[in-house]
Amino acid sequence: MKRIRPYIIALACLVVGTLIYLVCRTDILFVELLHLDYIPFRKINTENIFLYWFVYCLADGLWYLALLIVQYNILLKDSLYSRICAYVAVVLPFVIEILQGIHWISGTFDWLDILTYLLILTLFILCVKKS
Repeated sequence: MKRIRPYIIALACLVVGTLIYLVCRTDILFVELLHLDYIPFRKINTENIFLYWFVYCLADGLWYLALLIVQYNILLKDSLYSRICAYVAVVLPFVIEILQGIHWISGTFDWLDILTYLLILTLFILCVKKS
């Protein structure tokens, strides 16, 4: 059970992140592609910084945490390949945000996303060092 716990946590992060998108953000392509835009939702006042963070940043942060957990547990070996995969997993969301900021890929650059990724990465590193 101890070996499967990280994957359960990663799956929970993915599910909660997806639920945030489905319940709070029906204006995204993911919802339209799956024809889920009929799901009723309540418009959330995103002028409040916490609610804005919850609606627009938390889901990505949870998905990032799931990526870190899975790559850490699958690629625990000390090989060049595992180190490269670990570095890619760590920098991936930051690179995506930067590419959005310079308009090389579609999306919205958001400093709160970067702060969320930094928070998730810091907490992840602290938890790994503790265990």
